[in-house]
Amino acid sequence: MSRESAITLKSEMTDAEVYSIKNAIKDSKLTGLHIEIGTAAGGTLCEILKCYQNELKVVPPQFIIIDPLTYFNDQYEKICLNLKNNGLSKNNITFEKNKSSVAFRNLSAHAGEIDFILIDGNHKINHFVGDLRFSRYLKAGGLLLIHDYSNGFTGIHSATNIFLNRYRNYEVLSYVDSLIILRKKTVTNTQEVSVIDQFMSGLVNIFQQVKLSLHKRVNSIFL
Repeated sequence: MSRESAITLKSEMTDAEVYSIKNAIKDSKLTGLHIEIGTAAGGTLCEILKCYQNELKVVPPQFIIIDPLTYFNDQYEKICLNLKNNGLSKNNITFEKNKSSVAFRNLSAHAGEIDFILIDGNHKINHFVGDLRFSRYLKAGGLLLIHDYSNGFTGIHSATNIFLNRYRNYEVLSYVDSLIILRKKTVTNTQEVSVIDQFMSGLVNIFQQVKLSLHKRVNSIFL
């Protein structure tokens, strides 16, 4: 079954979520590197680029898009078409066609250069916690955006809450629908997300998978 965004080329976020991103960008005056983890058909990317180009009237900053580009058929081609249809250039965009775990190592050279990180990738808790490590590379004053922060995605919701309780140098700028936007007020004294955090999230993921499998088997017996 084809993803709706592959057909419409629109953002998979709500209008209110996109509006909140634009407001945060306008208020923050970001010029450093921007990272998007998970891009679908590039709908959100286009909205962000248009905010810089058409509303702020400035040259958009450099973007790195992290995505294996296997979300649906011809995903890269659809993103390029989306950019073209919106009158946007891809000259300032680098596509890191990898899993985010690989991209994390590749982007270590950009630590302290990043102003904006949008996490909207794999929703399993172990993958999400891995994506939260990118916050280590975020400059003080930079924005960390997390999509699908809701009770419907318990792994993302609980891991984000733990992150906020532990790293008090992050403040919540807005929370609209399922998008939470954080600002990194100061440099973190310790590296965000430890090896132990990743190990524990892996155990939680295994538990959740076993629980889901057992639930399906029980339902198949009684239905």
